[in-house]
Amino acid sequence: MSASAYPSIPNTHPYLWGSRSALQALALERPADYRRVADAARNAKVHEVPKVLSLGLVHAVEGDRDAGLQAVELALKKIRAPILVGHVPFGEALQVCSAAFDLCRACWDDAELPRLFDYINATCQSNLKEEDHVFHNSYWGSKIAGFGMAAYATYHENPQAPEILRYVNDDLRTRGIPGLRKAGDGGGWAEGYYVHYFLFELLFFCEIARRVAGVDYYAMAPEFFKQRAVASMFELYPRLSERGLREPIPLQDYGTRSYKPHRD
Repeated sequence: MSASAYPSIPNTHPYLWGSRSALQALALERPADYRRVADAARNAKVHEVPKVLSLGLVHAVEGDRDAGLQAVELALKKIRAPILVGHVPFGEALQVCSAAFDLCRACWDDAELPRLFDYINATCQSNLKEEDHVFHNSYWGSKIAGFGMAAYATYHENPQAPEILRYVNDDLRTRGIPGLRKAGDGGGWAEGYYVHYFLFELLFFCEIARRVAGVDYYAMAPEFFKQRAVASMFELYPRLSERGLREPIPLQDYGTRSYKPHRD
């Protein structure tokens, strides 16, 4: 699929997780869940990705400018730092920038936008050949999610966004989806102790692609996606007792907590 072949992507922010009115309606529909989001934004010490998402959602739902500015500042810290390359969380850095930009677009100083786009483009270009092994590689999932979210978030303002999105779509279709269909048949796809955040990031992106552009990656790998929830239940079975031999899906990493000297 060429970049120009994508369905129309909204040009009014926010849109990655829904429009402002849709997010406000969802907050009213699920008040207890929204209270948890607001608490994560204003009180809790959480990881930077859920932190910027929570701050951005509070800004979008309530119009809280202070929350929006805090989210933007988290992104600016990434942009002002050196580009991350290699086996480091560059995908998460892109996710932080994407969430802060889409959910808090009105809080950005236009003078900062060229730096934002340069940072996104340079991070993607520098990591094209990094973390390219799709099988059981949490960093590949984080990479695809980061590249894809950044491209969708900046699609109408960053000239390189369509090309980044083309790369993501091609990599998923030619390597990622076949990997999920083969190694993930039945819903199992383990990678070290990182199985949960790896899949969360990848699924997070797949849902954005489906909602924003009508690209349904779920339908391309039913062998994996249809059974994923069931596989997750069994992953949570006890794994440290009996030298870890009760694991239905191997989740070891670096040989720690494993039936030494074996792993995976």
